[in-house]
Amino acid sequence: LNFLALYPTTLSGDGNFTAPTGYLAFGYTVPTTIANQKDVMSAIAAGKTSSDGEIALAFTHLLTQVVFKGYVEESANLKVTVTGISLCNVISDGSSTTGTALTAGTTKATYDIALTGTELGQGSASAVDLTTTNNNALLMMPQSGGTAWNISSTITVNDGDGGAKGSYLKVLVKVQNKTNNDYV
Repeated sequence: LNFLALYPTTLSGDGNFTAPTGYLAFGYTVPTTIANQKDVMSAIAAGKTSSDGEIALAFTHLLTQVVFKGYVEESANLKVTVTGISLCNVISDGSSTTGTALTAGTTKATYDIALTGTELGQGSASAVDLTTTNNNALLMMPQSGGTAWNISSTITVNDGDGGAKGSYLKVLVKVQNKTNNDYV
């Protein structure tokens, strides 16, 4: 007997899960809305017989969690407030043929995190959690391969991703001079 278990059990009804086509083959697309993301896990137990009795299933996380922190250099006379973060042109779908790992597909998406205006601390010791495991952490499809983005190229990137070929991080900030509060 072979067993495949997936968590959460509600995956089959959320529109992002592709039902198994074989014993271990399934697909998943990570939702771009953070509130709709789920920590997807799987477990397999292969080659079992009725004489094995109780079957133990060890679950493995299939997605990668991404959190962000930020700070301003200690010597900077700046007030920096982060109002948003986006991971752009990131692979959002994947599939598994082993039941224990997802292989990145080809569909690209942008994951946006809206922040209420988080002011960064001064110096690395005062790094501020912009996202945490309990608040706005992204669950992402594990990324592999791909073409590195050549920053010296003449690609113009805008909110529609312009001609960007690789993944990139976009951080929306307000920067003010601490002395007079003028925006820099």
